[in-house]
Amino acid sequence: MLSRPQFRVVGALVSLAALSGATAATAASFDATGMLMPDAHAAWTLGFEPGDPNLPPAAPADAGAPDAGEAGTEAGAPDAAPPLDIGKDVHAIEGSHVLHVAQFQGINIPVTLPADSHSYHVSLWARGEVIATVEAGYAPGRIDEYGQLFPTGRMTSDGWYELSTDSVSFDASQAKVVQVGLFSPVGADVDAIEISVAGPAAAENACAGVSDPLACGSGQECQWGHCRNMTARVPPLPPVDYRDKLVGYLDARFRYLFGPFENRRRDLPNARAEIDAMRSATDAWSFWKHFKVAVHRLHDWHTQESDLAGYVIDNPKPIAVCFIEGKADASQATAPSTPGYMDVLVSHVGDVNTFGLHTGDRLLSVDGLHPIEWARSLIGVDGGFWTASNHKTHAEDASRLGSLIARYADHIQVLRCDSKSGTCASKPETISISDLAPSPPGTRTGIACDNRPFAHVPGAPASHSTHGTYSGLVVESNPTEAIYGLHWSSLYVTGSGQQGDVGPDLDAAVSLWRQKARGVILDHRTGFGGTSAGPQKIWSFVRKPTPLDIFVFRDASQEPGPKDTSEGLALFNKLAALGETEYAGGGNPALDVPVALLTTLDGSASDWLPLGVKGAPKARIFAPYETAGGFSTRFQFAYWLGLGYSIAVGDTVSAGGQMLNGHGVAPDVKVAPLQSDLLAGRDTVYDAALAWVRSELKP
Repeated sequence: MLSRPQFRVVGALVSLAALSGATAATAASFDATGMLMPDAHAAWTLGFEPGDPNLPPAAPADAGAPDAGEAGTEAGAPDAAPPLDIGKDVHAIEGSHVLHVAQFQGINIPVTLPADSHSYHVSLWARGEVIATVEAGYAPGRIDEYGQLFPTGRMTSDGWYELSTDSVSFDASQAKVVQVGLFSPVGADVDAIEISVAGPAAAENACAGVSDPLACGSGQECQWGHCRNMTARVPPLPPVDYRDKLVGYLDARFRYLFGPFENRRRDLPNARAEIDAMRSATDAWSFWKHFKVAVHRLHDWHTQESDLAGYVIDNPKPIAVCFIEGKADASQATAPSTPGYMDVLVSHVGDVNTFGLHTGDRLLSVDGLHPIEWARSLIGVDGGFWTASNHKTHAEDASRLGSLIARYADHIQVLRCDSKSGTCASKPETISISDLAPSPPGTRTGIACDNRPFAHVPGAPASHSTHGTYSGLVVESNPTEAIYGLHWSSLYVTGSGQQGDVGPDLDAAVSLWRQKARGVILDHRTGFGGTSAGPQKIWSFVRKPTPLDIFVFRDASQEPGPKDTSEGLALFNKLAALGETEYAGGGNPALDVPVALLTTLDGSASDWLPLGVKGAPKARIFAPYETAGGFSTRFQFAYWLGLGYSIAVGDTVSAGGQMLNGHGVAPDVKVAPLQSDLLAGRDTVYDAALAWVRSELKP
């Protein structure tokens, strides 16, 4: 490969960009020596040469780096960053200097454009992996619109490749912030940023939620009360001659990789039909949106799509209200339950945009639909769409309602209740979300939604953080009664001391129980899973080793899989003979200690935990419904982090012969939160578990 600039050769990048037939959007060209020449008519350029008037002395740093706070919180104002790392490079693609982006560094480069409204093409050249965006915000410190730069397929013989946006639209006359954001997971170089006018801007109309059918144009969606431009967030529309190849490639991934047997039967045909619809799409957003929806239609806890919106866009209307499914026994006379759905109650609230709601109030509807029905209707627009693998439960929808309402709703109906009297209003109240004023940039909700109306273990944070492990004597007990609790959400255990490994915390808790506990309550009502080593630490306390299951990677010869439990049992026995059985339990269980496990939103390793607890001699599971049924693992794919997805692979056969994915672990004691209890400051599910543990204590 020739590397001197004067011998540079420009060719095609072999990637999804090449497969999609992407072409360069820039008007820049190479001269006879192989040096890139910017477009003389470009609206803005930056080549990192000394004296360039567009060269900033420093830039604020967040650059698409994920927010380290709780889900549902908002990023704060960016911190000041050191000056840009610019240096001479004989292989610079333009001039003699390039920008160095360190590993995991984020850089925002401010851009000044003419004060008018246009759509733009943005391009740059990179060497090494770079995630690049162009961003605009209409309030200081907040980003409202963005476009992502994807590979065009052009690259040079000395390692440079071009990234560019599709047409990205924003109103520069109103924008308080316009910037190019750069992030590299490995370290990279950047050169020759160019912004050119592509045409008129798309109208960014106000809109009344996603149910407003007329406000937004093609390639737009209503979010937070305004039409947002989506086309520039995805790669370009592939030319017709490449399209079938790309669609066939993506369809094959689903067909060969997606592993859960039950969900393959029920959901894979719908997902593949959505992929097939990509063939007839006439614009980039419609094309890639079909693929995003195909991921959603697999209806699996491990299967989600992702993009950069959660890292780039600032929520202008954070809502600090958490909801939980339950029984509205205090308000049935005013508002009877909707058949097929549980009632939706306020679990707890945070600091901003609470609408004066309190624990025990009731959410009746969102844009005229039952809240869960409304959340499910967002399958075509909600980029974070997440569901249990089973087709029965909706904990994932309920936990996300606050953020979904802020982003997609026009109005909600609530029923306010009085905690002193335990009674509710005689009429619903309508609250406009469209009319909600934007919050100051950097506003946080101060709360996370964890399906726990109240904490019962000392040290558990008032913010309901789903990070951390908290254990000790429960607040309702005393050293004589000695009922201990564990309040946690992660089962990530590796034994290597990696960041986030909760193994030492679980070991310490189990050790304490062995020394002092007469009873234990495990509050795992938000369980994000982890590794198989996590549940084993609990299983070893509650039971002797018991054959539990075997994980199975599906292959073509297993289609469509065991048709009943007798065939499943035969599969289990065949694999057990090879020594592949997973056992739950340990050699020294505390079989005289009653253990209550509380679940609600629990999948993956947090499905395995109750699977191994169920049937233990002195353990009971308390929950409103079964767990997610995510008895698989996942592969993750990403295209420049802007078009990513995870997909479930494999399944699990139980010792009884059932293929488990899509079938959650049912509680031993089915108990749902009561509105009357919430109003009185009581936690129905926890109280039932506490009463049972007390009834089982040895004299």
